[in-house]
Amino acid sequence: MYRLGNLENGELEIGQVSVLIHNIKPAGEIVKQMMREFEKRKAELSSL
Repeated sequence: MYRLGNLENGELEIGQVSVLIHNIKPAGEIVKQMMREFEKRKAELSSL
């Protein structure tokens, strides 16, 4: 098996999560989105 290092007689399963990918975004867009979400949550926490 793969976890034992035997790729010739074992199996290598990859790609199962590819169904969860709906679009590909540029890295800059992802970082901006993360920062917007962070700022939103930070504001929510500071109002507690």
